[in-house]
Formats: sequence, C-alpha cells, structure tokens
Amino acid sequence: MKIDIPPSDRFDVIIVGAGVAGITCARKLADEWPEKRIVVLEASDRVGGQVWTTSLSGVPIDLGASLVYDFHNRSPLYTLTRSVSYELTDAKEFHSDTQPNDGLYEAFKARVSEARQEIFDGEGEDVALGILVDRVLDEGEYGDEQRADIQARYYADTEVIHGVACDKLSSLHFDDVNVDITGGVVASIGGGMWNLFEPLSRNLDIRRGHQVVRVEKMQGSDNVRVAVDIKGGSSGAGSRRYMNAEQVVLSVPPSMHGAASTNTDNRSLPIILSPPVPPRLSEPLSKISFGHHIRVASAWPSGSVSKLLKTSEPGKSSWIHPRGPSIVSKYRVTSLNLGGSPVDVVVAFLAAEAAKSVMEKSDAVITGLLLDDLKNLFPTLVKPSDVLVARWPHSTPFLPPKTTPLDIDKLSRPVGDWLFLAGSWTSDEYFGTLQGAYESGGRVAGQVADRWMA
Repeated sequence: MKIDIPPSDRFDVIIVGAGVAGITCARKLADEWPEKRIVVLEASDRVGGQVWTTSLSGVPIDLGASLVYDFHNRSPLYTLTRSVSYELTDAKEFHSDTQPNDGLYEAFKARVSEARQEIFDGEGEDVALGILVDRVLDEGEYGDEQRADIQARYYADTEVIHGVACDKLSSLHFDDVNVDITGGVVASIGGGMWNLFEPLSRNLDIRRGHQVVRVEKMQGSDNVRVAVDIKGGSSGAGSRRYMNAEQVVLSVPPSMHGAASTNTDNRSLPIILSPPVPPRLSEPLSKISFGHHIRVASAWPSGSVSKLLKTSEPGKSSWIHPRGPSIVSKYRVTSLNLGGSPVDVVVAFLAAEAAKSVMEKSDAVITGLLLDDLKNLFPTLVKPSDVLVARWPHSTPFLPPKTTPLDIDKLSRPVGDWLFLAGSWTSDEYFGTLQGAYESGGRVAGQVADRWMA
C-alpha cells in the first residue's frame, strides 16, 4: 500500500522510547549532527523510562531507579554524575540492616560469591541461582530457623534488584554488587535521579503519547516506514500516522518488538517488525525475560517510623525485612527534616511473583496490604500523610542459566544499515543497569553516525 508521507514526518533517524538509552542516543546525535532531523517517540506521557522522580509530601522521591551502582572513574556514568550534586556511599553500608543472624548471613553471601566465581572460572556448570543457594546452605551447619531466615533474606535481596526469584536467574549473570554486596560504591543524586538525566532531554524533539505499532523496511528503498498510534486529547480519540526515516533505533525492551519467545515472563508484543529480526537475534532475544516490581512510597510525619526503628539515623537509610509471610521483599526507611519538621519516607519494595500477583490491583488495595504488613512490624503506627504507588511490570531484564556473553554481544550489533537496538539488555558489562542503558545509548549513537559518514 502506497502512503504519502509529508516532509514534516520524514526524519534521518527515529528513536523509539524516551528512556535513558533513547534520550542518550538522541542527545549525542543531536550534539554532533545538528543538521540531522532526529525524533524520539514515547508511548507514555512521561520521559525517563525507569527514571521517575516525583514529590511525596514535598520530598523528592525516586519511584524507579534511585542509585547509580558500580560508580568509579571508568564507569559510563562517571562524568555525567560529576556534573550534578551527588553523594557517594559504600554499597555494603548503604544496604546494611540489623536483622538476626547478620554474621551468618554475611558469611553465607561471601560463600555464594566464591561459588559463583568458581563457575565463572570454569570449575562448574552454570546453574540457577536458587540451586547454588541450596548447595551453599547444605555446606553449612545451620539450624532449621537459621537456614530458612538466610534463604528468605537472600531471595528477598535478589528479588528487590531483579524482580525474579532465584530459581529463574543465572548464577553468572546477575548484579552481585547489589545482591552479594561484596563491595563497590553507589552514587545518589541530589534532588532525585531525574536531575542526572534531565539535561540530556533538553531541546530534543520528544513526542509523548506516540505508540509505535509497526516498523517496516521498504523494499528497494533506503527508507523505513514507521506506523504510530497517537493518543487523542480530552476526547480520547487517537489517530494513526506514518513517518519515514533511514534509520530506526529501538530502545524499548526486546519483548516489545516482535522477538519470538516462549518465556511467559515477557510482556506483550505490540511492535511488528517487517522483516522480522534475523535468527542471530531472535535466539538471544528469546532468552531474555523481565522481572516485575512495585514500589510504594509513604510519608510519615513526626518521625513516627524512625522512633520505632531505633537504628535509624537522620539523613540515613535503614533496610528492614518483613516478619513472616509478606508481599513485601524489603523496606527502606529514610529519616528527613523538612522545614524543621521530621518526616520519615518509607519505600516498600514488592517484587517477582508477589508484585505480579497484585499488579492489576488498585492503589487503594495495594496500599491497604502494605499498611497491614507495616502494622505487623510496628503495631502502634498511625496512617501515613501521603502514599504513591508505582508499577513496573516486565521492567528489569534478567538471564536464565547457560546464557553466554556472546548472546548479549549479538544484541549490540545493528541489523543491516537500518535497525539498531539500545537498552541495558544489550550491554554485557552493565547488563540490566542504568550504566548499561546509558552506555548502550552512546554506543548506538556511534553506530548510526558511522552509517551517516559512510
């Protein structure tokens, strides 16, 4: 079908997705090639992807990514982070808590790290992390209660980061700086994580409410035609629109663009690719899946939580685990002083199957479940002054056992001269992290620029 596309809808490159990878790619191309027409299409009404900074009772709060992990002078985000206000914290100190069996738990995590290193060194076969955890527990001399406590805490720590249970996660391919907490430095951004990335989005042509539904390489032409459904105004009526470009960058998760997958954790596939991705990509794409998260942030006046949590220090975060069965993996409590008045910000982390089970529930239902759980920890608590719920279905990429670095390397390569993949799931060294998303955006910008210079 021949479709006439007006000059105003013809671009040099169309970037799908205004998350960290997408806006990084657009920023670098716009700075180096100001004469090129570059557009970023975002399906939602918000820019930033998994970076979402908002306000809770006047306090800046990150409902998505909140820290830059593995921060050092060779990491991708080092220079950008140093351009804003930030604070460095030792990863082990930031994630410390005061649960029972702490000495045993720290020793257990160290042994899991050693066992993972043995697999990495070729001394064993990659297995699901849950299997490795059981092996390490079998090696130790733990009582039944100690074993159950250590296993539950390790599973909770893993789920908070990856949104998936240990029995689905490769022992090699997960972020042990976050989970094992064997070292490293984390950077927190003053005023929230969006302050780090907002400068990248300035003066870019970003079009919100533009859902890409089809990307088609036209036969006998250098053009790629992109079909877009545009959300309507107050009437709610939308419209279909077509755009052209010579290159298209897909910075949305791989399950968004038509990779055949048998993994039931993958999200729906609304973007149709024509022609489909070649076999060299479809196989690694079919292996990647995504974990589920919900974050519930609540504000408590008069420092009511920190008074009950005796280990809490002003301006510092404390991590606590629920007591008994709970839909919450962990809580983070931060004591602040707002205009001379103390306020506690409590962020509840729901992840994996627990998050998935309530993903479609209303904010009121999720909040009610959370408050009931907090009452088990602190029976005298009153209601919070403010609550925000953020849902992140299919948000964090993870890899199953026996996935190789070659699988990720394949995803970092362009498809011909017209299709490029960006996102943390295409970064081998920083897979599934903000560092990886930022690195991939810069890498793809270079790949597109190479085509323009050819």
